[in-house]
Amino acid sequence: MTGDAGPAEELDVLRARRRAVRAGLTGDDGPGDRADQAVTLELSDELVRLDNRIGELVRELHHPSDAGLSRGTRVRVRHPDGTEEDLRVGYPEEAESDAGGEVLTADSPLGVALIGRSAGDRITYPTPAGPQVAEVVGVWPLTSDNPSES
Repeated sequence: MTGDAGPAEELDVLRARRRAVRAGLTGDDGPGDRADQAVTLELSDELVRLDNRIGELVRELHHPSDAGLSRGTRVRVRHPDGTEEDLRVGYPEEAESDAGGEVLTADSPLGVALIGRSAGDRITYPTPAGPQVAEVVGVWPLTSDNPSES
């Protein structure tokens, strides 16, 4: 699932889809032909994919990443020159999408520097050009209000 839906909304949609797929598998109309068997196989495969994604989302929602920043968290930092940068915690492959804000991975140097930080904290993180300093303007978990989303 893509778009602006968060993990909780995606989980609800996937669970509803899983119920529908499961219902399609439990309907027993007696022995069927090869086409019926193909449909059953496709539904079984979809059920496995749904179960895998549901498991990922449950882990994500109930056990935030080891790095301390869960996917979807939005962060705003202010650099020494006064510029502010809005970032969204996500996976590297999400950087190519235009889902809103530059993607920050939780295990990147900046992501690690942000662990346990809140507005007003100063952080230092390594870069190829040397250590960089920034001020945390705000950290908004996926479920909270984020002024950059308005």
